[in-house]
Amino acid sequence: MKFSLKPKRRGIEALLGELELTVMEALWTIGPAPGRLIYEQVRKNKKVAYTTVLTVLDRLAKKGLVNKNQQSNPALFSPSISKQEFQARTSRQLMELALTLSPELAISNFFDLYSTLRPNKPLDEEEIKKLTRLLQELKNGVQEQ
Repeated sequence: MKFSLKPKRRGIEALLGELELTVMEALWTIGPAPGRLIYEQVRKNKKVAYTTVLTVLDRLAKKGLVNKNQQSNPALFSPSISKQEFQARTSRQLMELALTLSPELAISNFFDLYSTLRPNKPLDEEEIKKLTRLLQELKNGVQEQ
């Protein structure tokens, strides 16, 4: 997967454009499909030309998110990874970037954002125990070196 960060956008759209995300959502929903079927799925939510959807599919293939099987007629497009795998890889890559820049700020900003984005859902006891255990493991790892 290859992404470029678009700092003026928020959320997942900072990595994928709005139409790219809509096309990926369609693929994750319907699975392997010809461009026409993907276009019809996208058209339910967005007014867009068929050729535009094909262009976006080609762009997503270049980013490694979509496989294009040209052996079939018409060509079949399929997601190269599941939505869950995409979310896991993306969040890991972003965390790696943030931790590389500044571990202290990354952790501090994580908790600030968590409380801002989920004001009515604070950490539950199980999440607190897991975070406490992870912090203790980190602390012990630092002491052993």
